[in-house]
Amino acid sequence: VGGVVTINTVRDELTKNGQSAGELYLEAVEILLRKGVFSRKGYALAPDVLQALLELLKRRRLLLRAHESLRMQVRIEECILAADLACIDFHQVATLCHELSLYRALIYLYSQGLGDFIFGAKNLILSIRRSPPPPDVRTRLATFLEYTHLLLSN
Repeated sequence: VGGVVTINTVRDELTKNGQSAGELYLEAVEILLRKGVFSRKGYALAPDVLQALLELLKRRRLLLRAHESLRMQVRIEECILAADLACIDFHQVATLCHELSLYRALIYLYSQGLGDFIFGAKNLILSIRRSPPPPDVRTRLATFLEYTHLLLSN
């Protein structure tokens, strides 16, 4: 577009310069996505960008210690929750949510993407009822209560 620099132009130029430049671009996208910049500006990420970002975060999570890994899971979930559903690869994101127990994102994906308000909540309840209970059972219960409140208030 005649002299206008777009986010896709920046991506294309950075990815030409190798893997580290492409990762730098994805890190910047993550910051903007989690801050809500794209949604405020009405800009949806290209599906391949979100897919590459989630794959990068997932790969990095595997290299971290336990407490750092949990923080990375929160970052991944925040990215999913901030993303426009039109740019989400449903299968990739649903699989990732199941793998990492990202129940808020799973509920968002199924309720907003498919209009299925039962599936995500059912998985969350089953995870809370496990024996022994998961270490983050309080967080999961809080997620369920938040979801129930939102469902009943609409």
